[in-house]
Amino acid sequence: MERSDAIFYVLRTGCPWRYLPANFPPWQTVFYHFRRLRLKGTWALLLRALHRAERERQGRHPDPSAASMDSPSA
Repeated sequence: MERSDAIFYVLRTGCPWRYLPANFPPWQTVFYHFRRLRLKGTWALLLRALHRAERERQGRHPDPSAASMDSPSA
């Protein structure tokens, strides 16, 4: 199996890196590539692109113009 499959397995299941099933590459290799993508900002770019694409799919403007926050008062 590929490293990307192993990365998505960990992200989907929440399993610790060290407990990757044996049919994946060694956890150190998979974590190295995950960390490299994180440090390069690839994950943030991917999330931003997916978010924009989903907003466009829904017929909305790709960039939100406002946000609302709810917080309990003390």
